[in-house]
Amino acid sequence: MDKIREKYFSHPIFQTLSDIKEFYSNLSFLDFSLPNLVGTRCLNITSEIYQSIENTIDSIEILLKKYRLNDTAALVRKYDDAVNLSVYILLTL
Repeated sequence: MDKIREKYFSHPIFQTLSDIKEFYSNLSFLDFSLPNLVGTRCLNITSEIYQSIENTIDSIEILLKKYRLNDTAALVRKYDDAVNLSVYILLTL
């Protein structure tokens, strides 16, 4: 059983999730420092979306570590929707 667990946790998806999470964290930080294009709000809309995506990836990682694959699949769909929304907002601005 320990060998199966070790193989599960050494799967490359865990490193990929960490990389994606770091990417969105950096993107959110860089976007936060740019001037707002929409109006006088303190935070950029896209920065908030990037933070939301980063948190979704974090939740996916937590659920995978708890072996909750069905819940993970639901969050992957949420991640896909968030990325599509982000692209749509950037194109319409």
